[in-house]
Amino acid sequence: MEKGKVTKRESFTEIRDILAEMERDDLVAVMQNELNLLEKKKASSTKNQEANIGLMARVLDTLRNEFESPATVIEIYDKVRDDETIKSTQKVVYLLKQLVAQDKVVEIKDKKKNLYSAKRD
Repeated sequence: MEKGKVTKRESFTEIRDILAEMERDDLVAVMQNELNLLEKKKASSTKNQEANIGLMARVLDTLRNEFESPATVIEIYDKVRDDETIKSTQKVVYLLKQLVAQDKVVEIKDKKKNLYSAKRD
């Protein structure tokens, strides 16, 4: 194993392999079950995560259609706040950060404020 932080998945896999070499099939099955549970947890999403997908699409659509130049969080919030699920600028910031991480929005740091612009296809 490499140095640094070891994930649960890496640990469980290594333990499972060691137990397999020791021919402890009962414990191998336990470790394989733990790996399956980690995979299931990774594949599932919460209700909030599913709802945020729609909200991110709305924010992205607003950025593309309502603004010709980069906009501040307040300006974006003013356009999307009629939606009762977006009740604060903090929610807009969270959604924008997610869109930046997905490489759909560009964040421009301008002195004390951040500006956001949708990436054009």
